[in-house]
Formats: sequence, structure tokens, C-alpha cells
Amino acid sequence: MTNSERLALGLIVIGVLSRLIPHPPNVTAVVGVSLLGAYAIRTPWLAALIPVAVMALADLALGWHGSALFTYAGMLAGALIGRGLLRQLSVLRLGSAAFLTSLAFFLISNFGVYLGGYYGFGLDGLVACYVAAIPFWGLSLVGDLGSTAILFALFVLARRFVERDPGAAAARL
Repeated sequence: MTNSERLALGLIVIGVLSRLIPHPPNVTAVVGVSLLGAYAIRTPWLAALIPVAVMALADLALGWHGSALFTYAGMLAGALIGRGLLRQLSVLRLGSAAFLTSLAFFLISNFGVYLGGYYGFGLDGLVACYVAAIPFWGLSLVGDLGSTAILFALFVLARRFVERDPGAAAARL
């Protein structure tokens, strides 16, 4: 594992652990950690697996929920979107990837909620489920865009620091 990958792993763990501190509903770093893994970890299956595995560990502390597998599927969608859009990093590409991943996560995770049966199992139940989730997506989008910006800013800045003077950086740790 390279220094950049280790740095990304540390930021992914911090991003996921931020779920353990009080936060507004749905304002989490799920999308940010998915995209950072996709961008910074070279091996594609590790780029997808690491954020999901760290999220699953945090879910052990928070408690399991019936649609957790759909949460992880949404994260995997983020890894695929990130691998496709973030080959070259730019603000536009990062913002687009964060928005698309947030939308994919919304669609996938709320489909899991729909399958729970609370809204019924017909088309009207599916529509009702997504309509009821729209206000939550507003908060999620804030968390998704914000966490992506923060995690990538920290990653880019820290990577420059480590690459500029690796010996000094290691001595400080």
C-alpha cells in the first residue's frame, strides 16, 4: 500500500467514524469516503471494499438496520462513479461525481426502504417512498458535497505535505 493509499485509508476511517458523533440526520461522509476510496486506492476491488468494510464496522457500533445492504450497494455505486469520473481530479469532476453518487445512493438506499414494505409494494408505494425521502436527500446532499470537499481537500493538502518532505513528515508522526 502506498503512502497516498494509507493517507486515504486514514481519512476514510475518520470520515466513517464521524458518524459516531452527533450530526444532523443524514449529514454524513458516506459519499465522501466512497469517492475518496475510488480516487486514491489503486486496486479497484479494494477501492470499493475498504469504505464498505469500515462502514460495516461502524454499523456494528451504531446498530444494524434492515436496509444496510442497500447502503453498502449505494457506496459501491459511488466507487464505480468515482472510478469513472475521477481519473483526472478537478472541481467540476469532483462536484459532478459527488452529486451523481448522492443521487445514486438516494435511489438505491430508498429502494431498500421501499422493500421494507412500509409504503406498500405497488408503484404507488414506490413513488410514496421516494417522495417522502426527498426532504432527507436535501440534508444528505449537503453532507455529501461537504464531506467530499473536506476529505479531498485534506487528502490533496496532506499528500503534498508528505510528498514534499517525506522524511520530515514521518518524523512528525
